[in-house]
Amino acid sequence: VSLGCNPAEYVAANVAGKLAVTKRGTCARVARAIFGQQAGAAAVAMINNAAGYPPFEGPITSNPDTGQPYTVTIPFLGIQGTGPDPTNLVAGDGGTTTFTATTITNPTYLQAASFTSGGPRRGDSFLKPNVAAPGVSILSTLMGSGTQGTIMSGTSMAAPHTAGVAALALQAHPSWSAEDVSNAVVNTADPSQVAAYNTRVTGGGLIQAPGAVHTWGIAFTNEGTSLNYGFAEIKSDLVKSKAIKVHNYDGAASTFNVTVSNQQGETHTAVPSTSQLVVPAGQTATFTLNLTVPAASVHNDAAFRRVAGVVNLTPVSGANNGVALRVPYFLAARGLSNVSAKLAPAPTSKNPSGTVALSNVGGPIAGNADFYALGIQNGTQALKNPFDVRAVGLQSFDNPTATNPTRKLIVAAINTWGRWNSASTQEFDLYVDVNGDGHPDYVVIGYDFGAITAGSFDGRYGVFVLTLATGELRSNGFLAQAPTDSSTVLIPFRSTDLCRPGAPCLSNTNPRMAYQVAGFDLFSNAFSAPSGVGLYNPWSPAISQGDFYTLAPNATASTTVTVNSAEWAHTPALGVMVVSTDNASGASEAATLPVTLK
Repeated sequence: VSLGCNPAEYVAANVAGKLAVTKRGTCARVARAIFGQQAGAAAVAMINNAAGYPPFEGPITSNPDTGQPYTVTIPFLGIQGTGPDPTNLVAGDGGTTTFTATTITNPTYLQAASFTSGGPRRGDSFLKPNVAAPGVSILSTLMGSGTQGTIMSGTSMAAPHTAGVAALALQAHPSWSAEDVSNAVVNTADPSQVAAYNTRVTGGGLIQAPGAVHTWGIAFTNEGTSLNYGFAEIKSDLVKSKAIKVHNYDGAASTFNVTVSNQQGETHTAVPSTSQLVVPAGQTATFTLNLTVPAASVHNDAAFRRVAGVVNLTPVSGANNGVALRVPYFLAARGLSNVSAKLAPAPTSKNPSGTVALSNVGGPIAGNADFYALGIQNGTQALKNPFDVRAVGLQSFDNPTATNPTRKLIVAAINTWGRWNSASTQEFDLYVDVNGDGHPDYVVIGYDFGAITAGSFDGRYGVFVLTLATGELRSNGFLAQAPTDSSTVLIPFRSTDLCRPGAPCLSNTNPRMAYQVAGFDLFSNAFSAPSGVGLYNPWSPAISQGDFYTLAPNATASTTVTVNSAEWAHTPALGVMVVSTDNASGASEAATLPVTLK
């Protein structure tokens, strides 16, 4: 019954007396068990949308989506997202199948839940969340039920745990400010209580009520409870020091040994300015953490890059009631190449070939030069918004099938003036006209994959195609290349995506397309829609494109670009667009080299 989020699905599938199989996504997990039982199913199985098992739910007493009480008495089975079980269940539709139940001792109960969102936070790249707390299958009071409870998962369950610890800390220290209490909760969290601890996902670690209650010392920074170095594009070795302050509310001095542990991410050193800190009674002492990140050690944009760890203040001789304090530190980082591209001489009507000189001089890491036919350029822009489109180019490659030997793979490169933390906070739309009537026939959309397919954002940037004549919206099976902390997204689609029933068809016999672009910010609804119209023929581009070069640090190269004069008369390009996604964000990621035939 697909996602199983509509009770009518179960009735339509006639699940009475049968095992109903669903897939996780969109609605509450336990809603499937409720809907299945209400339709008379003998059991309900939910295939996970990740490789492992979904969370163990325990007794199901209500639907968290609606708050409606309902006790489930039929089996509700969690199925791994990959492997033979989901395959066998789907293959057994309408018949019988066999799979083996696995007895497990909940080995992942100390890990972050599969649905946990990780930081850093949007904008300044500061560390979030601050701490972790129990949040999977938690029994709590059910509003309006008298003495009944409900089992739920998520921040809604982890937040009360943390609030409870804060209440205990405030009861023990009634004169403390909200900031003091917050610091005590974060300072006394324990990273060793989180399996596969990751600062980006679980902050300072698992909350610990005894420590928050018994500490008389609090540690804090100018940014709050964590030592935040923010975001850095690293072209030369980063050396930065930031202060940690420790206030002692006790009537006696406290001494702490200062160390660093749990170092993660890119190669770095984090050295405290002192190995031992003495904090007099009622006073504040300060030390610094000196962070050094070698530029050559920060890898390319193929994944999110971080520098993280924990600063430990371990009490000496029973100080601070024996309670250790911890301050997590965090830096979001991007290693930089320094790829440049210069066109000299440029093609002319008499000499249709030109030379592009490439260089990565001064770049501490290797960088790429990826060539596109420049179709849209958005002038000079003072704003640095991540949705403000600066330039768009296309490239195409042969992508034949047995039934369509002329099929093309097309890639749109969209470069913006500003950096995003995650491309999933932006939407980019390419409006494509394939029949030359001046009106778009299709919209190629870059959008968060999970938001469209499962109703919740998952950080993967998907590609979707809307056929305007029929209203059909579908995924084309691609994920875009959309690095974090970047300003260029590469959106792939096939020529056959622009050839759907009931709409005009792009093909080798109707090969020319016109396109416009728009960028949207999903938080503010602000948008950018440059006025230009790009023209392109995937089967016979007006200017050579598709070349790809990797330049090691300090390397140089050159290549020839050639104008197809006959096609230029129909679909002229603005020039060449050379994309280097490991360059500094903004204009540096996409060199635009103008070509005007004279």
